[in-house]
Amino acid sequence: MIALDIGVSTACLYPMETEKALRALGEAGITTVEVFLNADCEARPPILHELCRIRDYYGMEIRAVHPYTSAFEPFLLFGNYERRVQDGFAWYERLFEASAALGASVFVIHGDSRDSRTDDQVYFERFHRLLKQGGIYQLKVAQENVERCKSRDVDFIVRMKNAIGDDCHFVLDVKQCLRSHVEIDAMLVSMGRNIVHIHLSDHTAAADCLLPGNGRFDFGAFFAKQQSLGITCGNIVEVYSNSFQQSKELFKSYNYLKRFSIC
Repeated sequence: MIALDIGVSTACLYPMETEKALRALGEAGITTVEVFLNADCEARPPILHELCRIRDYYGMEIRAVHPYTSAFEPFLLFGNYERRVQDGFAWYERLFEASAALGASVFVIHGDSRDSRTDDQVYFERFHRLLKQGGIYQLKVAQENVERCKSRDVDFIVRMKNAIGDDCHFVLDVKQCLRSHVEIDAMLVSMGRNIVHIHLSDHTAAADCLLPGNGRFDFGAFFAKQQSLGITCGNIVEVYSNSFQQSKELFKSYNYLKRFSIC
């Protein structure tokens, strides 16, 4: 048995409104969560206050915030039009402030698209700036490996870690490894102790995004590998809502993963 912090992302219940999704997780007894903000109004009162109220009522810990703006990051944060980049950093400052209000310690970034012409050194400098900006709010701004982004590639992750150093944080996403045709263990090792958050899913030869327990992934070995590398972070179920039919399937999957933990 391994000490683990298992949780679920509100993204699993999309397009349910975020506060309703958070409440549903709380009602199911899930106390470690990731909040996926699906609209700008959710980062402002009154919805932000409602999310905090739900968190407190159910005694939840919001480990991470994942913003809907991930889709715009190549344009907002890593483009070549300086005024828009400055606006993008100002926008993310407001998202950092909301994340801090929610009590999150991790903020998830997808980053630039894989076919971008932005030089890697510029990318690393911009990301380092985000790290420092998020740090003001006690947030670890973390790069997720994503198939459509530069971060799909192990070599890019290694270069990024070498360029930024110990302050560079990562989110490992299992399904995105599969979609990038990257070995999950290779990504786990390359990110190493810089991993601060993990998105879990299961898979078979025919499907790359299933609820944990519905595929062939060896979670026991995966968790043991984390332990051997000294990785301590939240392991969060993050699948698409078309991966299951009823919410009870999601909660069953959560309980399946909890059996791996002594917590």
